[in-house]
Amino acid sequence: MAISSINSPHIVDLEHQGWKLQARWFQPFWKSNGGWVCYVSKPDSSHKLNIGRWPTSDEALDQGRAHVDRCMA
Repeated sequence: MAISSINSPHIVDLEHQGWKLQARWFQPFWKSNGGWVCYVSKPDSSHKLNIGRWPTSDEALDQGRAHVDRCMA
């Protein structure tokens, strides 16, 4: 079961299959577009892996869930 919380309007935390997912909004800077970056971390690790940037938090978290599912397969 997924557990979700919104820490601020710009950070969404989610748990999926014991892994921690976090979508975080980044403002555009220099030549980079803004967007939602998804970080994933294993249950026993404090290291977060940046798996990419998407236009919405829902899309970022969906990609995070898919990443976890691939790792668990």
